[in-house]
Amino acid sequence: MKTRRKKFTLIELLVVIAIIAILAGILLPALNSAREKAFQTTCMGTMKTMILAALQYADDNDGKMLPRQTTSDFMASTWTRNEHFLRLAGIKYSKNYPMYWYKPFLCPVVDLTQKGWNRADIGMATNIFGMQDVKDPVSMEESKEKGVVLNQVFAPSSKIFFQESTLGGQPVVGNGTERSWTLTYGENINQDSGPTQWKNWITYRHNGRSASNNAYFDGHVECNSYSLMLDNASNRNKRLYYMYK
Repeated sequence: MKTRRKKFTLIELLVVIAIIAILAGILLPALNSAREKAFQTTCMGTMKTMILAALQYADDNDGKMLPRQTTSDFMASTWTRNEHFLRLAGIKYSKNYPMYWYKPFLCPVVDLTQKGWNRADIGMATNIFGMQDVKDPVSMEESKEKGVVLNQVFAPSSKIFFQESTLGGQPVVGNGTERSWTLTYGENINQDSGPTQWKNWITYRHNGRSASNNAYFDGHVECNSYSLMLDNASNRNKRLYYMYK
């Protein structure tokens, strides 16, 4: 006597598909959040390596931090191609163009094909990280070619040295609020006046594009929210100027 195999009905199949879709809808946001958190942590690790190398650089140079530039020729002298610093940080870079760093040393959120030589393995570090080295936004040139002296930094644990930034485009969208004052290479530029074509920004890449990683003069790294970084009253967030009390 033959036994009849029970087959799934169309209704049962649709129910299973619906359950799978519901589970996927529940799990995917959690997976995306975990992925974003992993990227943030990786980026913070890179910035930790950078700030420790910068502090070691200061130890080797009479207490002076890494300068933004060493000559007036920006492309030939920017801090991102300072080979003493790069060796201390263990950063792998292009042999002929040291300001182009390889992917493991750049924020994993950044699309390097838009920030390098249209390559997915290398990007121009000055388009991804910025460095704070002037005491006041009205005196941009003051320490352009000389490093900040560590013993002049007021409250090093509350003053930013490296931050995430971007050059040549709009900032990553955070909460949509105006970002009129931003830092890159130690310059503080108002997007609505002066040399706006430079478009130097602090970039909020993490926590749903509402927070930015920052490395402080004392060697620690934080992920700071946009609301914490903003100072609407004066456009001068004290975290960004090393001599501000």
